Amino acid sequence: MEDKRLKQLVQRYLDGVCTPEELAALQEILRDSAYQERLEALLGEAWQDGAEGSVPRQDERSADEILRRILAHDRQKRPIWLSRWSIAAAVVLIVSISALFYLRFGAGLGDNQSVVNTPLDADPGTYKAELSYDGGKPLLLKTSQEGIVMTERGVSYIDGTGVDLSAQGKPVKESYYELRTPHGGSYQVTLPDGTHVWLNAQTTLRYPACFASDARIVMLTGEAYFDVAKKKDDNGRVVPFSVITDQQNVHVLGTEFNLKAYPDEALTTTTLIEGRVRVERPVSGESEGGAAVILSPGQEAITSGTDDGLVAREAEASIVGAWKDGLFVFNDEPLEKIMQRLSRWYDIEMSYKGGAEHIRFTGNYAMDKSLRNLLEHITLTEGIRFETVGNSANERRIIAIKD
Repeated sequence: MEDKRLKQLVQRYLDGVCTPEELAALQEILRDSAYQERLEALLGEAWQDGAEGSVPRQDERSADEILRRILAHDRQKRPIWLSRWSIAAAVVLIVSISALFYLRFGAGLGDNQSVVNTPLDADPGTYKAELSYDGGKPLLLKTSQEGIVMTERGVSYIDGTGVDLSAQGKPVKESYYELRTPHGGSYQVTLPDGTHVWLNAQTTLRYPACFASDARIVMLTGEAYFDVAKKKDDNGRVVPFSVITDQQNVHVLGTEFNLKAYPDEALTTTTLIEGRVRVERPVSGESEGGAAVILSPGQEAITSGTDDGLVAREAEASIVGAWKDGLFVFNDEPLEKIMQRLSRWYDIEMSYKGGAEHIRFTGNYAMDKSLRNLLEHITLTEGIRFETVGNSANERRIIAIKD
């Protein structure tokens, strides 16, 4: 049996896609002591080929652990499913397999903290939002629906079911709606002009019941993906569409872009997917110092709350809007940023210590899966573990710790 076949079967086993027949073949191969001795060398070659300098070197115990698990595996059961990672992350999975997921409670806790004997897990976010207008009482929207549609006749869900706003009073043409998603929630809205907006967790979108004839203006806090409809006035001129945030004003005619403007993050980022947009600082406008830029597809504009600058650069546009399709995509992303996203989506407080925030992680993960599975993947990175602490089962906090 060639080494290539052995490596292929081991990889399929670790990826969780190994069939019972392939598992039987792999077990048969590894019962030969000669191939048992080759296992460590093969994993070392994978490290040399794909991840040198980015992950710790494979050791003998790791190979022994892989061998033990394969030989002891029940052929009638499918291997544990792992979400498909990029090639680089798959190599990390192989060479870091000895860093198996475990919990260690109680280490380094303050006097006012206590260990809670609850699972290190949280349910994923769902369709959750509330709608209000003119500062009135918000209406909780149906969680069985993905979003709402705004028309001149009123508000309905995507499936055509009407949204009953009678208890809030009747909106008028000059009314302003406010659609808000909480932690652990996302929602969609089709605006009166046909523009489609996806709201990520902890996001607020404010928009008029009816756009003006010469301008379409909305206000955003949080993160949203916009697919802007083209609209012309009575004279055939395209009516611009503008999104206002604390740090950026984005002006478009018809395009797709992602805008991330969370108050608790230092940077505000507009990433252009298609078309063209003009991004400017709200205060400086078009003054000197690069306070206004025009983006082309695949570029992003970044502003910081600590200065008046505005920077345009190339972006990974293909993964920026993956969240609206229900997918976390991490590409060499620091754990600090990852945990911010997880905290919003799983509605649980998360923190870190020991330098864990600087560890970088690469991988794809479905957002409808539980938090536990994702944390198990992250723990495969050398030296990272997670603890659950809190004063009650309902007030938990997950801490990432670098040993």
